[in-house]
Amino acid sequence: MVRFGIIGAGGIAATHAEAISKLDSGKLVMVCDTVPERAAKLAEQYHCRYGTPEELLTSADVDAVTIATPSGV
Repeated sequence: MVRFGIIGAGGIAATHAEAISKLDSGKLVMVCDTVPERAAKLAEQYHCRYGTPEELLTSADVDAVTIATPSGV
């Protein structure tokens, strides 16, 4: 099981979360965003936790990260 994190909870993040939720061998475990409320909303929708980028990147239970931020960020 690959445990995913998503960096960025804006526009495209829901598409990434939905794709991860359909994987037999993967699950979304954490979301982060510079706007905590946005991360919290996506995390609630996909039944995972949210936190800061630092928390996500150092989390022992995140195996892979998808970056869903605007280009240039």
